[in-house]
Amino acid sequence: MRFEKQTFEHTEVTLDENEFVDCTIANCTLVFHGGPMSVTRTRVASIQYVLVDSAVHTTRFLARLRAYNPPAFEKLMQDALDNEQAVQLTTRPQ
Repeated sequence: MRFEKQTFEHTEVTLDENEFVDCTIANCTLVFHGGPMSVTRTRVASIQYVLVDSAVHTTRFLARLRAYNPPAFEKLMQDALDNEQAVQLTTRPQ
């Protein structure tokens, strides 16, 4: 779903399958399962994150990679920033 110029306050906001454009998200809990999403020109303040499903597994993988092989972690992060097609950090809902 596309949200444009909306304000979310004191609520739970699911990122997956949603697109936020020019929104404000304040004092909310952001829930991320690891699915496609997009956040553009959106102000975010005083939030908490809840990671679920694939997002938890990805975070654990990245934490372990960083702990046991920092150069590989740094390369993965730099490649992700340099080549968005190879590793998409921001995806768009279908």
